[in-house]
Amino acid sequence: MLAPVTVAATILSRQAVIALSALAIAVISVLALWHKPLPWRAEPLVFPPELVLGIWDRPGARDIVIGGYIWSVAQGARRLRDAMAATQLALAREQRVSAVGALAAAAAHELGSPLGTIAVVAKELVRELPEGSPYAEDAALLLSQSERCRKILAELAHHSEEDGGSPYTQLPISALIERRRCPTVIKGCG
Repeated sequence: MLAPVTVAATILSRQAVIALSALAIAVISVLALWHKPLPWRAEPLVFPPELVLGIWDRPGARDIVIGGYIWSVAQGARRLRDAMAATQLALAREQRVSAVGALAAAAAHELGSPLGTIAVVAKELVRELPEGSPYAEDAALLLSQSERCRKILAELAHHSEEDGGSPYTQLPISALIERRRCPTVIKGCG
């Protein structure tokens, strides 16, 4: 009677384990109250009621205690598995964000040299073109826009350097604890 309850406790829900334990206790009760005599005895052996109660009590208590304990251990393992899956999902997301940051830093670095050349040429044009020239305004615009691009690339590089550390720096510990308390976050719990 213990084997089905034990196996069920590792796989099934609490209600199913309780139902199976109740069924096992009912079967043990039926066997305790209505049993057949031993076939190798000529006269039936009559057990005292205390012994019958003890024979009935032990397997029933064992099914309840061991089934409950195994179910709680299995539930803990399920929670741990769900928390691990949620943590792996968060880590994969952070790795993707980190990869995008690294790509942005590489792009900022690679674009820095041509942008520097454009800025130098634009400065030369602004300095050498006369004030009334129709191209002076365009050269000034080109210089201001190249400076704007340089600032944007510097910000990208700065942010990617800040975010380039451990992916755990962006995930607060409270989020990890919440994932542990509510492991079904993958299914939309929180």
